[in-house]
Amino acid sequence: MKNILYIFLLLTFSLPTLSNVSEDDMTLLYSGITFKLPKNHVFVGFSEGKDNFLVFKYNNQPVKNYIAFSNMIWQPNKKYGCDLDVFLKDAFIKNNNTKCSKDELETFAKVFLKGNDQGVWRNNGFTLYYTISNKDAFLFVINPTKNIIKVDSDFLSKSDLKRIASDLLN
Repeated sequence: MKNILYIFLLLTFSLPTLSNVSEDDMTLLYSGITFKLPKNHVFVGFSEGKDNFLVFKYNNQPVKNYIAFSNMIWQPNKKYGCDLDVFLKDAFIKNNNTKCSKDELETFAKVFLKGNDQGVWRNNGFTLYYTISNKDAFLFVINPTKNIIKVDSDFLSKSDLKRIASDLLN
């Protein structure tokens, strides 16, 4: 009985809330932040744990056409040498006077920033850093309480990222 109650509570409080908002979109409430997603996904996966990983697949090919969400708040600050929100800010603005780990910043820049379209959007206390290469797109969403959500995909464009985060930007 205890296991049934745990499963019920898990499904009720841990899984994201989805609802249709238009013919082409659905709303996802993930870690208290609202996103708009295409609703024609073929698979949804969720892994409860430190990062509460959630993935939407938009075809049946392995590791293709996905949008993934993860909560980065659990990441240890000692790895970055500073708070993660400061690390992301310093990485995107290329702050040479940072207190963050320069090695970690260099690695981050090589993986996420070098040669990519990148920038920042801000609204209502939210900061959204984006970086887009020819094969991947990443969006780091920082809410006013410093909760950080990473959204990544292998098929989204800059305008798609903006549409996903449109509730935060309007």
